[in-house]
Amino acid sequence: MIPHSLNSSTTVQNLPVCNLSVINCSLGLIRMKWLLNLIKTKEMVFGPPSITSNLPPISASSYQKQRASNAKLLDLHIDSNLSWHTHVEAIVSKASQRLYFLKQLQHAGVPHTHLLHFYISVIRPVLEYAVPVWHHLTKAHTDSVESVQKRGLRIIYSFSNDIPYSNSRCCRYC
Repeated sequence: MIPHSLNSSTTVQNLPVCNLSVINCSLGLIRMKWLLNLIKTKEMVFGPPSITSNLPPISASSYQKQRASNAKLLDLHIDSNLSWHTHVEAIVSKASQRLYFLKQLQHAGVPHTHLLHFYISVIRPVLEYAVPVWHHLTKAHTDSVESVQKRGLRIIYSFSNDIPYSNSRCCRYC
């Protein structure tokens, strides 16, 4: 719902700059006969907090938008400061949950080749989804993603903790 004073023929030259994007979006949605739910709409401002904290929130009609610090878009978790911390935490958690099922399969006596197939088809895609976008990680984030991979290898091949990851016999398959 947009303000009653606006319709599809309203010009946006006289409106405040901070409201232009919401109004342009609303006008486009009216042309497509869609409604913009202003109650659920949130805003995200990208940049360092020293600059973005001074910006006024977008408001349309009587609704003032909440400012979100992170969002999930196409299964990528994006922070307002463009850090991948939230995304890495989410994929490590999701992959760790799936490692539980790998462990259950191993306890059931499933052969190593089937366990490897399960890892490659169910766990690895979680860790590698959209990796060209977020591959620039800190050392700590890289280590947490690799720890999931190492745990998967240990489950599949029953490695002990002292075998180096780079020397594992599974690396030729992964």
